[in-house]
Amino acid sequence: MEEGNGAGKKKEPLIGNCRDSETYGFWISMAGICSVIITVFLLMIFGMRQSSDIVAVIGIITSFAGTVAGLFVGQKAGSSGQKSVEKVLDSTVQASEQKDQIINSIQEDRRTIEAKIDSMRRVSEYNLHKLDEMKILMRSKKDIQGLAEGSLDEITRIIDDMKTKNECV
Repeated sequence: MEEGNGAGKKKEPLIGNCRDSETYGFWISMAGICSVIITVFLLMIFGMRQSSDIVAVIGIITSFAGTVAGLFVGQKAGSSGQKSVEKVLDSTVQASEQKDQIINSIQEDRRTIEAKIDSMRRVSEYNLHKLDEMKILMRSKKDIQGLAEGSLDEITRIIDDMKTKNECV
């Protein structure tokens, strides 16, 4: 059957497809009820008129039908519960794996950051060392300049003294 909107979809039957495992419980229950009704009619037709005999036979049939229906319903409930537990387990395992991946990523990032910090620390120490060397060189340069100026003054004085001695002679 197609829906009236022309979508081409089939309507789901009210009871469901008898091959669908979810409808087995319905058919088992219907078979049990039908077997009880048929048994009552057969017992009445074949002359069993005492209620105790009818109740005994019906009790056997209903207990068998109830056991089979209970077996099916219990199996179905257990299977459904197992499937939901497996889904929860799968999502938990997946979340745990994602957590592990995130932790590993964070640890890698931490190691990278620590390595960069260490490298920057070494560069800073190197630069401080070079700065200290430059300060020492600057002091040495000033000392040399001071000595050179003092020496130049001394040389100039000596030359002036020599000029004056040469003029005197």
